[in-house]
Parts: sequence; structure tokens; C-alpha cells
Amino acid sequence: MIYNPEAHGSPALITGVDAIVSPPTLFVGHETYRELCFYFSSMEIEFQVMGFVKKDEGNMFSLSDLVIPPHSAGSIHTEIDQDKFPGWLDELEKAGKDIQDLRFQGHSHGMLSAFFSPEDIDTIRNAYGCDWMVSLVGNKTCDFKVRLDVFQPIPISLRIPLMVGQQTVSEEEAASWSQKLHTGHKATEKKFLWRKFT
Repeated sequence: MIYNPEAHGSPALITGVDAIVSPPTLFVGHETYRELCFYFSSMEIEFQVMGFVKKDEGNMFSLSDLVIPPHSAGSIHTEIDQDKFPGWLDELEKAGKDIQDLRFQGHSHGMLSAFFSPEDIDTIRNAYGCDWMVSLVGNKTCDFKVRLDVFQPIPISLRIPLMVGQQTVSEEEAASWSQKLHTGHKATEKKFLWRKFT
């Protein structure tokens, strides 16, 4: 049987009350997001970053603990150092990390636009040795694209949103910023003239 999108309709993610669970989302805490943006905004060439991901209730995937794997990179390429990578994983385990949670792979396109290239797709298809993986591509302006690839039991690829945790504000920061805000902002009061009608 030949699949014809025009006749059969295109596949679509079911959401809302008709879905059995909410669509997947990648959650990144504020401090981790700041670190991620620092890496991407600091580099004009490609580079790689990995991270630990936990699947929370529903379909929320939480990213934490970014790590930089041994790799080589240039203006339009980046490649894991296969000789050093196993030893690097051993070091993570010795440091108490569960490498089964190492399910985030991100890389930068430097000064170019953020998109998953054919080479990126090939890496996703052939290089990951787990049942699911979160991939991110970005650039120097911190324009990010995120996808979730599930390899088993049912292979599927989804573009997913990136949700950033709200930054906490200390009492000292709140007091300082409040004073700064009110120093430059003068509130005006509207005065109403009441007229007595008889």
C-alpha cells in the first residue's frame, strides 16, 4: 500500500482532552539555561555539549548538569573523539553520575542558522545507543531547536518545546531593583472633580 498524504491525511500529534498524556516538553532550569546560553553565545564555531535528562511525570523531560564531551570542531563540523569518549564516560561514573541519564546532545552551528542538517539527522539515526534521546541545535544568538527521538518500542521523532524555569530573586535583589524602578518611575494620580447635582 502506498501512503498518500493528500488522500490519507498527514500524521499529527493529538493534544488536549483527546490525548492520553500531554505532549513532551524539555524543561531547563534557569541556571542551566544561563550556562547553555553562555556556551552558545561564546562560540563562533561549532561545538558539542551533553547533559543529563530525567523523565518526570507525564511527558516532562528535565535537563540538568551540562557536560562537555571530548570532541573536535570547526566552522561547519564537530565530531566526538571516539578514542577519548569511553574514558570520559568512566570519569563521569567515578564522579557519581548515572550515564544512563546522559540523554541530551546539543551542538552549535556557530554563526549560521539553527536547523538539523542531514549530517545531524544521520547522527541521530545511527549514533545513539539508547531507547530515546533529546537533541538540540542552536547558534551564537541562542536560537534553539529541540527534538525528541524515540527509538523503541515505537520509533518516532518529535519537535518539542523548550521551557525555561523562572529565575528566583533574592530579597536583596528585589529591594535594590524596586528602589531603582521607583526612582525612575513617577506614578501619576488622576484627580477627579466631583460635582454635586441637585
